Amino acid sequence: MGAQAHGFLFGFAFGPGGLRELRSLDEAVAAPAPDERFRWVHLDWRAAEAQKWLLERSSIEPHAARAALTPRSRSRTSAFGDTLLLVIRTVNLNEGAAREDLVSLRILVRPHLLVTLRRARVRAAEATAQDLRAGHAWTEPAELLAHLLAQVNETLHELLEEISERLDDFEDRVADPKQSPDRTEVAGLRRELIALRKSLVPQREALQRLYQEPHPALGERQRPLLREPAHRAARVVEELESSRERAAVLMEEISVQVTEGLNRRIYLFTVIAGIFMPLTFLASLLGMNVAGIPFDDHPRAFLVVCCALTGVGLTTWLLLRRHRWL
Repeated sequence: MGAQAHGFLFGFAFGPGGLRELRSLDEAVAAPAPDERFRWVHLDWRAAEAQKWLLERSSIEPHAARAALTPRSRSRTSAFGDTLLLVIRTVNLNEGAAREDLVSLRILVRPHLLVTLRRARVRAAEATAQDLRAGHAWTEPAELLAHLLAQVNETLHELLEEISERLDDFEDRVADPKQSPDRTEVAGLRRELIALRKSLVPQREALQRLYQEPHPALGERQRPLLREPAHRAARVVEELESSRERAAVLMEEISVQVTEGLNRRIYLFTVIAGIFMPLTFLASLLGMNVAGIPFDDHPRAFLVVCCALTGVGLTTWLLLRRHRWL
């Protein structure tokens, strides 16, 4: 708990002799063992101690460290001397937060050091740490980075699968007009997809650049390990685009249903008005309070007028049917 208060979450030292878990920031900057290959340190960058360690005590290039601590940053890959900065977005695991509100994971890579920075919980980093404790081990930063990025892509894929299931439910409900989803539900989902696209399209480009451009922190031999995360990120964006198109089609179908329902109601009222318009005219004509109204003193005049109005209404209805307006 004390280490977490200083921004240190966990860390590992990798070597041929096995894996050693680090317990504090002091251990993270201690002299490495003779056979140690590299270290991974995971920090909460909101803590002042973590920022001080990154800027003053670590071997990270200062410009890269300051860039990693920028409060708002889009997904990108940037090189600063022998330090590589990668900013990516992943699923938000904070309690009460929407998973669609992605959080950033900043990754700094040097030949013998990998530092990850987060503000909110990142499941990919926690899952990778669990894999290490379960016995998995990697000998190069690129191998660990590839696994970490694979975990990020997996969480994003799960999120898109959940969205796809919601779209499936909407499509089933649209097929039944009585259960058709409210337009605001689909519009809200569509806004979520647009927000995801703004984050994930730059991320796809960042991971492609990470794989395509050589950097001494990764090593030419290990760089092909990053091909699969880059391709997986591209597939995630393709799934996202597919979901956006489905949401757009759903919006159109719901709009058509609403328009058709409105047209049916307007048509019904128009037919009713067409039938009653001549009846209203005759009734108002006979209701004029002037001399000369026919049958004004006939005992059965009301019955005759009602029959006449019924005949006029029936004739109007038959004419509408004959012209196929009904």
